[in-house]
Amino acid sequence: MSDAKGSSNSAALVALIVALPLLYAFSSGPVVFALKKFPAVRHMEDAAGTFYAPMIWLHENAALKRPLNKYWEWWEKLAAKP
Repeated sequence: MSDAKGSSNSAALVALIVALPLLYAFSSGPVVFALKKFPAVRHMEDAAGTFYAPMIWLHENAALKRPLNKYWEWWEKLAAKP
């Protein structure tokens, strides 16, 4: 019984290790949307830049420039719609 509980805990830990970075990365799009769509939150740009600094670094220094551009541009276009 303890082996089943241990493997369950291990599976949950692995799922968490995979899910949290994905959630972090995918949350950057809605932040782009909010910053573009709502003038009231534009004062948060510096805080967003600090929070998403690792994403910005990956955008500038890794092979993720094109996919991140496409993802963020999609959110910008969505924010530009009336």
